[in-house]
Amino acid sequence: MAGNEKRCELRFAKKELSLLGLCFLAAGLGLGFIQPLSIFLVTEQLELPKENLQWLFMVNGFGMIIGGAGVMIFAKKVAPQRLLAFGMLVNAIGLAVMGLSTNLWITLTAEFFNGLMLPCIQIGINTLILQRTEGEFIGRVNGILSPLFTGSMVLTMSAAGVLKEQFSLVAIFETAAFFFIIGMFFILPLYNQKGETKPLEIQS
Repeated sequence: MAGNEKRCELRFAKKELSLLGLCFLAAGLGLGFIQPLSIFLVTEQLELPKENLQWLFMVNGFGMIIGGAGVMIFAKKVAPQRLLAFGMLVNAIGLAVMGLSTNLWITLTAEFFNGLMLPCIQIGINTLILQRTEGEFIGRVNGILSPLFTGSMVLTMSAAGVLKEQFSLVAIFETAAFFFIIGMFFILPLYNQKGETKPLEIQS
């Protein structure tokens, strides 16, 4: 009986980590679309000089600092999967607004909230890995998820230039937002689980 329970727990842990990997994949694909095109958001969508790109980076950085401090305060009270799902949702909305906005202040506000929620995503993912993985296997899990995220982002970054010639900037940003929504849906099966679970060993 104990052996059967252990096998069930192992399968459950693998399912959770698989969902987390799919979330990582979707986020990487979404970010890859927008990373090379931020300059066009300023020059074409907002019709401003390219030097104004620095303001987007600045408010995003401020948002990350404030968001990181806030997550440190609330992380123990909020389950990591809820942090992750909320961060993915807000980033999806932010990207959608940035793609549609032709007003600098609206775009800056959306960029600020994107930066504000980024720590929710990062800390949510890292906490889930720590909770669902035996200590000796954490490096292996990170070694799988990190290249998955980076590779997916590089893939869409490589395609962004070609897509920019075929589709509007609005369509590309809305597609990026859609990928974040997809990533959020992958996490929803874990949404109502308790935040504290015993780490589980992953069979090699």
